[in-house]
Amino acid sequence: MITAHDRNDAAHSRRIRHFLPLFESASPPDPEDGNWRAWETLMASRQFAEDGSVYDAMTIVGKEGFETLSSALIALPAAGSSASRSGDSPPGAPMLRHELVAKSIIY
Repeated sequence: MITAHDRNDAAHSRRIRHFLPLFESASPPDPEDGNWRAWETLMASRQFAEDGSVYDAMTIVGKEGFETLSSALIALPAAGSSASRSGDSPPGAPMLRHELVAKSIIY
């Protein structure tokens, strides 16, 4: 997970500490079938850990207009093709772009 903190930095990010295990246990995306439902549901979540605040949710709807405006999901398999899904709208709204990149090489 990448947020404003280092990758997978659960020590400094309540958001990562709360959501990384949920992403790890969720069904992985199936980009070829366009099925990203489990991860899109998590991305749209406004829930946060008990010791957190609205600013620790995946989709932030905060005070004074501070909120999540866009999101991106990227699937990187061990081998084969990669895919990404992104949108110019908050998570939970339809993703506007879906790209399946054939024969990407992952090192």
